[in-house]
Amino acid sequence: MSNPTVAITAPSAGSFQLAGSPVTLAASAAATSPATIASVAFYANGALLSTVNAAPFQYAWSQPIGGEYSITAVATDSNGLQTTSNAITFTLIQLRTDFPEFSSSTSYPDAVVNFWLGVAGNMLIANRWGNMLSVGIELYAAHNLVLEAQAAMTTAVGGIPGVSKGPVNGESIDKGSVSYDSVTASEGGAGNWNLTTYGSRFIRMAKMFGAGGLQIGIGFNPNPLSGGAWPGPDCDPGFANFGN
Repeated sequence: MSNPTVAITAPSAGSFQLAGSPVTLAASAAATSPATIASVAFYANGALLSTVNAAPFQYAWSQPIGGEYSITAVATDSNGLQTTSNAITFTLIQLRTDFPEFSSSTSYPDAVVNFWLGVAGNMLIANRWGNMLSVGIELYAAHNLVLEAQAAMTTAVGGIPGVSKGPVNGESIDKGSVSYDSVTASEGGAGNWNLTTYGSRFIRMAKMFGAGGLQIGIGFNPNPLSGGAWPGPDCDPGFANFGN
């Protein structure tokens, strides 16, 4: 008799998702005939979450908290033989907790938030950000969520979404005018990241880590102290191989 086979199929290894929302765990499992799969048990960091007794072998993990998780599945066949899957690791980002202004799932649907968390997780260099990776991912996602919300509001009133006007320095209000000091809130060389305070904070934090260990693209002097400058929007600090 041969042991069953089992593999985690969701979530994706190394992925980033929104904490506090259901996460689907899934596995594929097969037994050697005439045996059948009796159950698949899902574990997170060694703790049993649920046992599923029939295909499809899926479990909706309800409202897990933020953090990194190692997921395994144990398949048991009708002969009592067991196999443990290879572990996959993924991370839950608590954006709605750390930035409660994004707590509305109506204004900021889970699917959209997860999309931008995933993009940020793929773009940022984990070894560079270290323990601050989650914060960097949150700021990256928040910047893009604000831009998406602005585009949606523009579309709702018949405007054209995606038009970039840059930071506002002044505007007219009832025959008067008001000016804003956008320079102090902007980061030099940050380009479109200055369109939101989240973006400028993201770039400011990236600069704090220094140039060491950067994977760089075109137009970047790896030593700002020797006369180089931080990269513009085509090669942002903390990103992998922009422009190459």
